[in-house]
Amino acid sequence: PLHGHAGGKYSIVVLQRALQKKGYMLKKVKGKSHMWLGSQKQGKFIALGCPRKQHSLDQLHYIAVDADAGLVVDSARKSLLKLHYGAILNVLPCGVDKLYNIKQGV
Repeated sequence: PLHGHAGGKYSIVVLQRALQKKGYMLKKVKGKSHMWLGSQKQGKFIALGCPRKQHSLDQLHYIAVDADAGLVVDSARKSLLKLHYGAILNVLPCGVDKLYNIKQGV
């Protein structure tokens, strides 16, 4: 309860701990936009941004990006999206607020 709720509004700490249990770690990536993220050809990422143009800080949303497979994973959608900058901007219309690279090995 301290880090999120059933509606999916989680703290990054929850995601970090879940990934650590599977042998991964998160490394913060600074200064990168939806354009940069949408152009990646390798790597796995967690991005935080707002899911609607009109938003407040309590409405931020995480998405996952598997650049190796060329996919955007958004729990609010029924299907996967092909990775490109338009797909990132589609799911996070205000752009990327925070970005983390998922690395293997804790």
